[in-house]
Amino acid sequence: MKPGYHLREIRKGHLGDISKIREELEELEDAHDQGVKVMELVELSDLLGAIDAFLFKHHKGMTKDQIIVEKTHLGYDLTIDGHEVGSYGERVVGNHRWVYGTGIADPRFTYAAYPSTRDRP
Repeated sequence: MKPGYHLREIRKGHLGDISKIREELEELEDAHDQGVKVMELVELSDLLGAIDAFLFKHHKGMTKDQIIVEKTHLGYDLTIDGHEVGSYGERVVGNHRWVYGTGIADPRFTYAAYPSTRDRP
C-alpha cells in the first residue's frame, strides 16, 4: 500500500492481527522519516487502535491500559490489571554484566490476563 502521503511501500495488514500493528508502525516510521509531525500523531493513533483490535481479538476483555511496564529501583516490572507478572532488568557484579527476566509468572499471569480464571479452585 502506498497512499499519496507515504513515500515507501507498506504492506496492508489485517485488523486484529499483528500484521496491522506492523503496518501502522511502518507508517509511523515513514511519517517520522519525512519529519511530518501531524502525520506521526495520526499514525500513533492508528497504531494504538491496531493494538486495541489485536487485544480484542486475541485477549478478550483486556485493554492496552491494563498492560503497564513500571520502572523499579532494580529494573522493570510488567503488570497486567494491577498484578505483577514479570520482572526484568540488568545486573552488574564486578566485571560481570547480565540481563535477566523472570519470563511470565504463572499462575499470576493467567489470573491477570484471564479474569474468569480467578474464581477457579
